[in-house]
Amino acid sequence: MEGGLRAPCIIRWPGAVAPESRSNEIVHIVDLYPTLAAAAGVVIPTDRPVDGIDMTPFFRGSSDESGREGFPVFVGDELYAAKWRDWKWHFVWQKTKTSPQQKFSTVPKVINLTMDPREERNVAEPFNTCTQYPVPRKRGAVSERAARSAGRLPSISSSR
Repeated sequence: MEGGLRAPCIIRWPGAVAPESRSNEIVHIVDLYPTLAAAAGVVIPTDRPVDGIDMTPFFRGSSDESGREGFPVFVGDELYAAKWRDWKWHFVWQKTKTSPQQKFSTVPKVINLTMDPREERNVAEPFNTCTQYPVPRKRGAVSERAARSAGRLPSISSSR
């Protein structure tokens, strides 16, 4: 379900990348530009921001860690989620491309990707379901007066 966020990357670079080496570290697509530039000996312009990280030390085996712990997930210009290590926070949830968007305005949907790679369970849900799924007040169906008389609401005197 990670929407292409966790996809295999196969690299063949004789003399640089050890054959049959494997890693579960994060390398983002934006890292390809500075990595390929560094491998080719090209200087990256400094007059603009570059989001990527040079991964040549990681690919060459001089570092066990990629240097990237997470990244934002944008769909168009809207921030849908943020991934950090084994966690993902969804600010907008959309099961498929044609499903309606579910926006989380106060509490994001939090996923532990190690325990739930299909992103089926919100680990924050048991503690804040009332903020994620507010129950709208039914006007007319149950009046405030009827609820008070049934003992469900405290009687509060007001000057109306």
